[in-house]
Amino acid sequence: PKDHDKVLRPYSMCPRYDQVVDGRNGMLEPRKFAQGSEMQRVISNVKSRLGMPKNAELNVEVVEKMFMLCAFLTVNDNDTSWCSLFEEEDLNVLEYYLDMWQYYEHGYGHEITYKSICPLVAEIAQTIKSFTKKKIPNGIFRFAHSGGIISLQSILSLYRDPIPLTAGNYHKLSNRTFRIARNAPMSSNIAFVLHECTDGYKVQVLVNERLTVLPCCKSAVCKLDKFLECYEAIGSNCDLEKMCKLDLPNPKSD
Repeated sequence: PKDHDKVLRPYSMCPRYDQVVDGRNGMLEPRKFAQGSEMQRVISNVKSRLGMPKNAELNVEVVEKMFMLCAFLTVNDNDTSWCSLFEEEDLNVLEYYLDMWQYYEHGYGHEITYKSICPLVAEIAQTIKSFTKKKIPNGIFRFAHSGGIISLQSILSLYRDPIPLTAGNYHKLSNRTFRIARNAPMSSNIAFVLHECTDGYKVQVLVNERLTVLPCCKSAVCKLDKFLECYEAIGSNCDLEKMCKLDLPNPKSD
């Protein structure tokens, strides 16, 4: 089934992923942030703008849906009416909250969430390598969900901040690079372009049509040997079956 694609959606068929992400501590930080002072202030502000009594119930899930309506209607219809419920700082808090969910669901929050995309890295490296032998202009296009894009960006070490996205790091990460609205918006894409130059093959990576420097290459134009040195090993060491095995509790000793 298309939802069980081990290359583009490995997390959908990975028991270890489910165990970690859906476990008691998998989304602990986003949930803590939802109960924290920043988010509670947002809820209070929205209630005030709606004219709701202070003791009226309004939860994070409803405010999140209001925020998503603000975002999608602005993008699709240039309709900002829902955005009037929020101050700029409210929007910043909600963006951080949603970024945290993606961070722990598909990004750097847990190793399994991004390392499980290794079959795709293996395919990319092998495809690029094979092109150098065929020497025929060609292209391969793969279509997936945003979760796969975020995981691929993470396994390539893109947009990794020096400190993790946690409930207590909101103010420290106001200028973070892990920002879904910028890195994996609607219609987000990643392109790997192979060039045959006079001094050998080189690879360029474009994220959302923008030339992007891979941390391992340290240059917007990466020599093929360096690219393969950085990422071919990820594919060759990719044992998804082993990676996705459940951690079983140790039996109690008698």
